[in-house]
Amino acid sequence: MLQTELEEIESRNEEFPLTRALLHLLDVLTDVPVPRLLGVGTRTPGFDPYLNFIINSVFLRFNNRSYKNPDEKVSKISLYS
Repeated sequence: MLQTELEEIESRNEEFPLTRALLHLLDVLTDVPVPRLLGVGTRTPGFDPYLNFIINSVFLRFNNRSYKNPDEKVSKISLYS
């Protein structure tokens, strides 16, 4: 669902509020150790599925997306520089 929102709605609108919110949430949640068995039974456990999504769908594609507000692109770059 998040992948669809990012690719179809946020990219079309050139604004990424849900993606920014997800990055902020994960930033706050990872201030403490992530349980190794997070999500066990319903999907691959741990933080890896979230990290893979962020890397592959957000950061590796940010340079190919258009941004209504150029500062939003810069804030993604500086988040993890």
